[in-house]
Amino acid sequence: MGFPAREEPAAKRKVELLSPLLASLSNRWSRSVDNALWVSSHGSPMTEMAIYDRIRQHTESAFGKAINPHLFRDAAATTLAIADPENVRIAAPLLGHRTFTTTERYYQQARGFEAHTQYIDALYRSGACDEAKERDKEAQAKSYCEVPEPGGLATDRS
Repeated sequence: MGFPAREEPAAKRKVELLSPLLASLSNRWSRSVDNALWVSSHGSPMTEMAIYDRIRQHTESAFGKAINPHLFRDAAATTLAIADPENVRIAAPLLGHRTFTTTERYYQQARGFEAHTQYIDALYRSGACDEAKERDKEAQAKSYCEVPEPGGLATDRS
């Protein structure tokens, strides 16, 4: 796993500077750091799984829900599709997709999320959610009046 070409010189320089420092702090190197960007607390390069686990631990601690690294890619592509739909095609090379067909899924997801959010807003403006709750139909109000968050979580707007 190497560095992107444009980042390689700076990354290699950081590794050159940090490796001796880390080696002097810890004599527990099990493998050479080489050009690893992520180094464990005992001075060995972190494995992909260790990085994955660490990200999930930190996001669960920070947000109450573990988020895996792939969801950051999804969020970036979906955010681009919402914020700048005219330029959504630039996400394909950023995500490593060979064609826009794969990236288009994020665009469709973003459009669907926006449509759902507008629908919920219209229900609230019309008073339909309040009326349903007043008629003691919590299940109906809940099913119509929740806004899903990215990743499938729902937030009740009442």
